[in-house]
Amino acid sequence: MPQIDHIAILVESIENSLTKLRAFGFHHGEINTFPGEGTKEVYFGREDQSARLLLIEAISEGPYQKAFSKRGAGLHHIAINVNTFDEYLNSLKGSGWYLHLHSWQSQKHHTLWLARAGLPLLIELNETPEESLESEAFVKTFQLDLSDNQELIQSLGVTELKNGKEMRFETDGHIFSLKDIL
Repeated sequence: MPQIDHIAILVESIENSLTKLRAFGFHHGEINTFPGEGTKEVYFGREDQSARLLLIEAISEGPYQKAFSKRGAGLHHIAINVNTFDEYLNSLKGSGWYLHLHSWQSQKHHTLWLARAGLPLLIELNETPEESLESEAFVKTFQLDLSDNQELIQSLGVTELKNGKEMRFETDGHIFSLKDIL
């Protein structure tokens, strides 16, 4: 069964968002800088948890800076771990998801990208051994405001994704609007 690895949120400032989430006592990793991607990043949730929250700040030219310039702060992608690409992609036939052209380069790292024209969201697929797909989720539910594309979200087969009026997530009994951490 597919499982969310992480939910990537583009933020204007890692430090500002970190301050807001620290107030709730959530475990987070170190802030890392990736010059090749042009980002500063930090994960919320323990390393042994699935569905962690990844905050990304675009700090120089690259795909994240381009996305931030185009759409601003907000949801960038959802990473999903699957047993095999072939099996999972076959389950998506006719769903409306398409392989992103970047997949030709990323497949050597066991990663594929799905996209849909007009949808401000990417899906990162990671091919992962089955035994690593069983872990407690940091984000229990993630609600997307994609009512016109509900079938697309359901086709992913991930139970934590829900459709609703605004983007928000639940963790450890707390519900946050995405706006609360941007």
